Amino acid sequence: GQAEIEDLHLEQDNRFYLSLDAREKTPVLIVEDPQKRGPQSPAFFLTKALDAEALSPYRPEVVSPQNINTSAQLLIWNNLPGGNSAVQQRVRDFVSTGGGLVLVLGDSVQAEDFNRTFGSWLPVRVNEAAAMARAGRNRPAEHYNLMTDIRMDHPIFKPFSGPHSGTFAG
Repeated sequence: GQAEIEDLHLEQDNRFYLSLDAREKTPVLIVEDPQKRGPQSPAFFLTKALDAEALSPYRPEVVSPQNINTSAQLLIWNNLPGGNSAVQQRVRDFVSTGGGLVLVLGDSVQAEDFNRTFGSWLPVRVNEAAAMARAGRNRPAEHYNLMTDIRMDHPIFKPFSGPHSGTFAG
């Protein structure tokens, strides 16, 4: 596009150019255990956050470890054990060809399993003390943070803005 300003004082520089690049939504694979889905997927809030509004740049898709494909640009490993060697090779190939990887380490991840699988090719290790502290339910009060002022108009909180949509008070 071009915009031209009719101003006698801008004779040399009165044209401005712009170009628009229409991009498709970025495909994001959220890998989770299909056995843990139950009534609500563990990735429920993650998918809502990534696709919070019509103009969201992401297209999340929840898959099992066996269904990882190369159509995505980002893979989120959502609180899973490392998987077998075939799954690990698929993840490693995905990353080595330029795919992004986010690891969510929750209570389903054991330090020994992580270090044997992901730790064999990523420059990161989990120690058992950190894993035990993460899994502990009786943590001291100073280890908690409280959200007190939440702007519900932000797109990431849109799923919670309606009545009976949950609360952060608990």
